[in-house]
Amino acid sequence: MARVSSTRSSVVSRPLSVRIALASVSLLIGVPSAFLAAAGAESLVVLALGLAATLALTVRGLRVSLRADRSLIVVRNYFRTYELRWEDLSHIGVSVTTSIASQFSAVVFRERDGRRFVAAQATTVGGREQRRVIHELAMLRPDLPIQFSE
Repeated sequence: MARVSSTRSSVVSRPLSVRIALASVSLLIGVPSAFLAAAGAESLVVLALGLAATLALTVRGLRVSLRADRSLIVVRNYFRTYELRWEDLSHIGVSVTTSIASQFSAVVFRERDGRRFVAAQATTVGGREQRRVIHELAMLRPDLPIQFSE
C-alpha cells in the first residue's frame, strides 16, 4: 500500500509496492545477465561490473518518490529526477503515460510553456492514492491558478 503523508507544509508519496517492483525487476534481469555475460567472457571483472550495475539499478528503483512543499515539487522517477516550481505549472492531474514499454496511470504535471510533461512513477499504485495526492497538492498551493483534475 502506498504511503502518503501530509502536513501543512508538505506532501510525500513513496509507495513501497512500486519501489519493490522496480527494484525486483532490476535484480531479476540484472543478476542473470551479469552471470551470462561473465560466462561468455570468462571474466570475474565482467561479473563484478554486471553485479555493480545491477546494484545501482536496484537502488534507483528504491528511490522512486514524489515530494512537495510550498516552494517546490520533486519527482524522483527510476531514471530521472525532476524539480518543478509551482509557479511554472498549469495543470496537475491523472493521465495514462508510457514508460519502459508499458502503460500506467500516474499523477502528471504540465508546465505552462509546454516544455515539460512529467509523470510521477511513485503515483502508479491506484486511483484512490492518486486522488489523495492530487487533493493534498491542491491544498498546498490554492493561491496559484493551477488546474487540478482527477
